[in-house]
Amino acid sequence: MAYAHAVIETSDHTYKRGDEVPSDLEGYDELVDAGSIRDEEYDPSEEPTQHPDFVEIDGVRYVKTGEGAEETSNAV
Repeated sequence: MAYAHAVIETSDHTYKRGDEVPSDLEGYDELVDAGSIRDEEYDPSEEPTQHPDFVEIDGVRYVKTGEGAEETSNAV
């Protein structure tokens, strides 16, 4: 059985990550080639996490850099 590793919308149905996907789905081979459909079950813990470029807390802006976060203040 194949599983969706991305949200796949068709005119009849929307497959969410982890849903079983039928092999007769239009564009199935292309979705397999792109990695959107795989034989292994979907594991959400394997998804890369997205982090914002900056976070502002109490007027202090923390900016993402290659090494970690760096503080910049808006205080005058």
